[in-house]
Amino acid sequence: MNTAIRCIVLLACVVVCISQPIINCRCLTTTQRVNLSLITGITVINPSPYCDKKQVIVRLKGRGERCLDPRGKFAQALVEYTQKFRAIELLSPTFHTGS
Repeated sequence: MNTAIRCIVLLACVVVCISQPIINCRCLTTTQRVNLSLITGITVINPSPYCDKKQVIVRLKGRGERCLDPRGKFAQALVEYTQKFRAIELLSPTFHTGS
């Protein structure tokens, strides 16, 4: 009987642990915009099995990181500009100087 109770408690613990969602999103709170002159980089994280939201994270000069609302106009414009800039970088020829 003692073993049966232990098995039931263990099974209940497993069910509770599995049923709880794993929150692995980096952005728990977001902001609409940041000062453009403070941005040093941008990271876009698409939805994944661990976080069902798109995340837009900007690195700021000396102030860490800030999460932008991916549905906001500022974040969308920033992501679009970054994608265009990266596409231009990939398409532009590179020149090497002989030395």
